[in-house]
Amino acid sequence: MHKYVFFGRSYFQYNGFDSMRIILNDITQNENVLYIRPETPLTFRWLNRFFEKRIERKWASIFGIPFYKNAFHHYLEKAQKLNKYDKVCFVFFRHEPWFFGKNGFLNYLRQEFPNAKLAYYLLNVNKYLCIDFTTFKPLFDLIITCDEKDAQQYALNKGYLGYSSMFFKNNNNEESDCFYIGNTKTRLDKILNVYEKLTSNGLKCLFYIVNVPKEKQKYPDAIHYNKVLNYDDVLKYVQKTKVIYELVQEGQVASTLRLCEAVVYGKKLLTNNENIVKSKYYSPHNIQIYRSAESIDVSFFTKQNGDIEYPNRKLLSPSNFLDYLEKCLW
Repeated sequence: MHKYVFFGRSYFQYNGFDSMRIILNDITQNENVLYIRPETPLTFRWLNRFFEKRIERKWASIFGIPFYKNAFHHYLEKAQKLNKYDKVCFVFFRHEPWFFGKNGFLNYLRQEFPNAKLAYYLLNVNKYLCIDFTTFKPLFDLIITCDEKDAQQYALNKGYLGYSSMFFKNNNNEESDCFYIGNTKTRLDKILNVYEKLTSNGLKCLFYIVNVPKEKQKYPDAIHYNKVLNYDDVLKYVQKTKVIYELVQEGQVASTLRLCEAVVYGKKLLTNNENIVKSKYYSPHNIQIYRSAESIDVSFFTKQNGDIEYPNRKLLSPSNFLDYLEKCLW
């Protein structure tokens, strides 16, 4: 039986919470799956800081940094004792500086586990990550993206990570007609227009908007600005709302985390992503696509025809991702 080690990370750039732990929850209970939390080990942080201050980076890049091997060994040993000759796949979702270089973590894994495979899953479209694939691709046996454009442009494998369900007992969060959480980037006006459209029609909205300067904060008594939520709290609000609102980046094609939440927890979805009609989970009864706030059909929030079910729900299981890795790597 092949083993899998997932090195976690936060799905959200605006907080450091370990959201991947929840997304992969359905498979991390398997005996052949190990999940390692995303914190950078203290040993690495100390070494990085010391050598940035004491030694030129050029020297370190040529000769490597001493003690790293012991730090890497301790990192894995602390989590689980892996046999040197296990057929194990190490799966990454982030590219930390300590992964690379002469004595980087990837080289350590290659040396210590000769039968291992290294895989990388892009959680975001590459134009926001700015990865140079000419040097990045040779480091891994497999690079996967769910974005069709990136798959074609960079000759990457197209696959889907999946999404687990996690219901919370004693969820005392307030109910809402519409829930939104996101980083404003350059979209604040669009978000506020939707908020105004919905609230003017008597709908209760819970909006959490991050990275908004104080002078641009409109409706500060009603909208939650710059408040950090861990992903547990996000899901508690998701499970208490009727409709999840998402606003994708311009030109984005791939499905987002918001769609996964809607499918798994049986919620409606309001989105500006016109490409969502190509999704295996698309349902015109459960998803409203809008182009401007004025075009939103408010009756979408009040109509309810029994339980909300999406097509192909079972395809979202992360166990399918394990099957995909098996197929591609062995």
